Amino acid sequence: LTRQWMSKASENSLRAPELDALAWQLLAHAKQTGAELVRRMLGSAIPEVRTRGGMLAAVASLEQITLTGDHATLDIRTLLQMAFKDPAARNGVAILMAQRIDDLPEHPDCDDSATDTTPTIDRRLLTRLLDDPDDQTRQSAAQYPLHLTTPYDHAERLLSATAASRAFTEHPAATLHLLRRPAAAPPIDVALDLCERWLKTHAQKAGDIRTAAAGDAYFIVDIVLAVHARTTTGSDQRRRTLTLLDRLIEAGVIEANSKVDAMADRYV
Repeated sequence: LTRQWMSKASENSLRAPELDALAWQLLAHAKQTGAELVRRMLGSAIPEVRTRGGMLAAVASLEQITLTGDHATLDIRTLLQMAFKDPAARNGVAILMAQRIDDLPEHPDCDDSATDTTPTIDRRLLTRLLDDPDDQTRQSAAQYPLHLTTPYDHAERLLSATAASRAFTEHPAATLHLLRRPAAAPPIDVALDLCERWLKTHAQKAGDIRTAAAGDAYFIVDIVLAVHARTTTGSDQRRRTLTLLDRLIEAGVIEANSKVDAMADRYV
């Protein structure tokens, strides 16, 4: 029945919200039919359909759905390759990976400079998407901190890569939200790297309340103060926090001065 429907379905039919659930059920129980449906979605003329197709290709890879068999004409690697050729579909991959960040494995290859001909759904691929040529894909990948629930030291490698990424420069809010969580205790050097990278890019606008940077800067002060409390007197980490606080005050960040004064009073 699904094959008959696909042979007659119009492009607009692929917008149906129930189609994702149908495709997933087919991938689990009628795999080649499901793969054909995902391929049809990836080849759609409608960007939102291709995005959903990218999400399906990514989740099928993450869940290690196997499409091999006597009559297999498609496999998950082929679908992922298709997805990565199109910005809208690649955005779907980024959305799914950000939402499933806790389930993404680390790449077994310690050489982060290596590139694969076929993408693998893991944390190294997510770091690549943080520097994707497509802005929407970068923005979607940058949302992963909102879904991260595992201990932050398990994400140290990913957070370090985030600090150097184009996505963090352009879309830092989700990462700053993670660092500012009340129970957050990210690795100190990683947190400082992220704050220093942010300030290097946004210092000129940090004190201008008309800009988004000013709102981010307000949180940066809280993050640096929290990190300062975890550092040792005389350490390089303590020196870095004090330098960051001085620069934030110089940039005219709202309430930076009063917050630093309040911190100093606690140490008197």
